[in-house]
Amino acid sequence: MRLYDAHSHIPKNKNRTFICSNFLENKNTTNNFVGIHPWDTENLNPTDLKEFMKNNKTKFEYQIEKNNKNIGEIGLDKFRGNFEIQKEILSWQIDLAKKYNRAITIHCVKSFQELFPFIKDYNQAAILHSFNSSKEILKQFSINKVYFSFSYKNLKSPKTIEALKNCPLNRLLLESDATTKKDLKNLKLTYKQVAKILNIPIHTLKKIVKKNFLEIARTSKKR
Repeated sequence: MRLYDAHSHIPKNKNRTFICSNFLENKNTTNNFVGIHPWDTENLNPTDLKEFMKNNKTKFEYQIEKNNKNIGEIGLDKFRGNFEIQKEILSWQIDLAKKYNRAITIHCVKSFQELFPFIKDYNQAAILHSFNSSKEILKQFSINKVYFSFSYKNLKSPKTIEALKNCPLNRLLLESDATTKKDLKNLKLTYKQVAKILNIPIHTLKKIVKKNFLEIARTSKKR
């Protein structure tokens, strides 16, 4: 059985993958998610924000509607970029996701309480990519169609391991978070490590992740 990868930036690999690309670059025609990453706010200032959204609205909506893209990677990150602008850009992208019934994949660093109001009423699939927080945060976000995607690099944290143990199996995803082809090997390591932590056979884990992945793919198809 091939592996299902909930978050990668590498096109054309042997896994079934949700591939994210940057809307501002978007050179990757095989991606199925496109968005404006919170780090991209480093080059924006408040006075330019409305003009930026106005200038990019038509192009962004074309990618979503005509090219049938989901939206991501989007989100909040207190460590990099302009946080207030991040919130404005995130709100804009979530509004588009609601308009076109699209799945979203979210980057969140030290910002879960600020993120929660944006997705508490979001009724399409929302993937918390490379989840790295506590079981309390996981329980808070276990609403609607929120999924939790775990990556190998974060499975050394006792806090994240405890969150994984408390993750509902019908909301569990795994990912490589690959930015180079070399990173793709992390996916196998993630499956092995998660199977060990959850004390389940790896073939059972593969079936669980596959079912969740395909459910997102099915419900976020063009309508």
